[in-house]
Amino acid sequence: MNAGAEPIQDGRFAKGAATRAKLLDAAGELLELHGYAGTGLNEIIARSGAPKGSLYHHFPGGKAELVAAAVTHVGRERAEEIEQVLEGCDSTAEAARLIVDAFATRLEESNFQVGCPIAPVTLDCADPAVREACGGVYADWTRLIAGRLKDDGLAHTAADELAELALVLIEGALVVSRAERDRGPLDRVVGHLDRLLT
Repeated sequence: MNAGAEPIQDGRFAKGAATRAKLLDAAGELLELHGYAGTGLNEIIARSGAPKGSLYHHFPGGKAELVAAAVTHVGRERAEEIEQVLEGCDSTAEAARLIVDAFATRLEESNFQVGCPIAPVTLDCADPAVREACGGVYADWTRLIAGRLKDDGLAHTAADELAELALVLIEGALVVSRAERDRGPLDRVVGHLDRLLT
């Protein structure tokens, strides 16, 4: 292979990775708004600006493969945000307050259209690979919260159970807040989290 071919291959790889990222971002945004059934491949392609053939190049398994990858992608982005908040706070309770407030603010600013990017897909899709991706995201988020609780001195089993309960409370409040178009359930869950996590 000649030396001049390497930059071309690197450029193609970078372009391909950028196209894949655009597809994942577009899918994540639309799935959060419309769920699995309400999001079509043509909408994802249009929102991403990617050529149609690139979708099947990157996701030969079609919609289910793309959605599973998008769920994982968005889940990692949110995990990084959660981790930053957990690391920047003096307590898990303080971090939970900030996380819930961020979700509530985002929900209000979107006119109650977006909340959690994973819940609409979880509730709407029976595909095993997509369900597995959703479960993996929730497990990752729970592990992050449990890790912080363990750092705060809580026993492992208690930390795992409490982290799961905290996530369930937050997710449930997000769903109810979105349905009622009112951030009240999220605001009220903060008080419960304060009592649980301190």
